Amino acid sequence: MRSFTAFVGFATASAKGSCEDYFGNVMEGFVTVVDPDVGLTDVSGAYCDNSNHSRPCTFIHYGGLNTTCVPPGPPDGCHRYIVTMYSEAKCGEKLQNLDLTGTIDVADRFTTTGKYVGVLKECVDAVLSQEIQCYGAPADEPVECLCKEPSHDGAILTGFLTGLLADTDDVTPCVHAGVDVGLSFLNPISDFADGHVMKGFDDLAKALRKVQPAGEKCAVVRDELKKLTTDLRHLSPAKIHANYKAHQTEIFVHLTAASEHKDAQEYQAMGLELGNAVRRILEGDAIVL
Repeated sequence: MRSFTAFVGFATASAKGSCEDYFGNVMEGFVTVVDPDVGLTDVSGAYCDNSNHSRPCTFIHYGGLNTTCVPPGPPDGCHRYIVTMYSEAKCGEKLQNLDLTGTIDVADRFTTTGKYVGVLKECVDAVLSQEIQCYGAPADEPVECLCKEPSHDGAILTGFLTGLLADTDDVTPCVHAGVDVGLSFLNPISDFADGHVMKGFDDLAKALRKVQPAGEKCAVVRDELKKLTTDLRHLSPAKIHANYKAHQTEIFVHLTAASEHKDAQEYQAMGLELGNAVRRILEGDAIVL
């Protein structure tokens, strides 16, 4: 279902300029233009919510050769507009049949993290070049702004909690529902990534104690984490070391994979492997995650 109507603020706010004024002659080539920074604040977050997509989400400014490019109209912050050019031979027909302009990417057709951010997933092997241009509010007359390296905290945390709480269906709503739940887990993630097992568990326990109610969507993850907090109180350093030794091979595999994903800028996959590693350390105890 199209999300253009719900996103009318972004789509029509830039009446003072056309797409060409901001992105160049994108409609003359095999190109897509997307903004992956919608929903980074509550001002634009409603557009993701109204499309039943977690925050952040991607707005497609140009996604289909037979469509008309939508100029930028950011209501908040500094948004990245990623212009990607593709090989006609490898992606021309797919772009010809695409009809996504003016919509939220509800089906996640475009990559949102890693070195292929902003690329149509089915045309990753057809990328010729990319250009990132950044514009900020006001929406009715966007101004150029300094592009900043995006934070990968959310992606890492989503992966980490998914690996740690393997029986929980979807941790994404919890990650984006409460900063107090999310940011406090970055220290233990860093500890485990660096091989500091005991410090990692100490920081993990501190992070778990900070968990606060963060809405109905976060209820399952919140309850699982509270249970884990209680169980960790009964986990001695000796038992942690014993479990680590018993699962050392599997843990090494997970940590190696995490490092490889980090190098490839695949941050959610990196977090997943770190979460899996911690879960291996917990295995063998009376802890049921």
